[in-house]
Amino acid sequence: MTIKFKDILHTLVIFLLITFLLYSKILSNFLWVMPELFTDLKLPLNWLECHSLGFDLITTENVDCGTGKKISQFNYGYIFLSIPYNGILSIFYRDYLPWVLMFFFIYLTLKIINPKNKLEIVLVYLALLNPSTVLLIERMQLDCLFYIAIIFTIYNRFYFINWFLGFYFALIKFYPIAFLVTIFIEDRNRSLKKILIIIISLALVFFIYLYINREFYSFMLNNMLPGKAGYHFLYSLNAIPKIFKYVFNINYQVLLVVFYSFFIFTTIKIYKRVNQENTLWQKKGNHYLNKAMYTSDSKVFLIGGYFSIFLFLLVSSYAYKEIFLIL
Repeated sequence: MTIKFKDILHTLVIFLLITFLLYSKILSNFLWVMPELFTDLKLPLNWLECHSLGFDLITTENVDCGTGKKISQFNYGYIFLSIPYNGILSIFYRDYLPWVLMFFFIYLTLKIINPKNKLEIVLVYLALLNPSTVLLIERMQLDCLFYIAIIFTIYNRFYFINWFLGFYFALIKFYPIAFLVTIFIEDRNRSLKKILIIIISLALVFFIYLYINREFYSFMLNNMLPGKAGYHFLYSLNAIPKIFKYVFNINYQVLLVVFYSFFIFTTIKIYKRVNQENTLWQKKGNHYLNKAMYTSDSKVFLIGGYFSIFLFLLVSSYAYKEIFLIL
């Protein structure tokens, strides 16, 4: 049995298992299940529909788009409204896109991990069937698209498309700016001068766009509704300090200082250890880490790592953002 056939077979099995879970009552024992599937995708589609009908979404009020149901406040970057929308696309977005994203999410995960034995296959199944991953799929949050796009950028050799994705997604939600890490590692022969030119050029385009649409982005920053995850769904370095605060009544600010200090100290120690080993290898003529930096595995690790660190340190994220740890 070829590797490609095995990947497709495992994809279909996992796809069917997740579909079964989505329509069964079993899932509600582990997750806060919404009344309907893919709610985090359907709300943005409602925003696109309202925008296509000419309604102004730059408001703190719920909007009645004539559908008989008021739509909650727009909560993405303004560039999201540039996505095309019409009756035919609406059918595709609502009825087919969630399943397409789900399929590619599973298939590409198998592709990058490429399990070679029974233990690795079990680990892939655990990664894709655990509550955090299924929660992401049940809500069909935008992070599913980011995850797929990360894997796409690893193998895509038309680099300007990768830069565009990083640019575009960062204007919807800021943390996908981590996509642009690929500029440093996508071409071994690219000089530091060329890297700086690319970064400065993209930064100029980014800030020019923000300046032109400053009214909309200023409104969003001042009126955006932050999502807050409950403790059982929280993926953040703030989680344990929050729990300790309420269980032991310890000052929250003190706990934050302690936990962040410990995290930074541990990270520095690990970095120094790895760097020391790399230096020793280089003295022996072994430049493995420098060479490995430009491999597909290294690229997906670095981008997934930057996503995970940003979300874990700076945002009180929902647990489904743990999916970037798979990368």
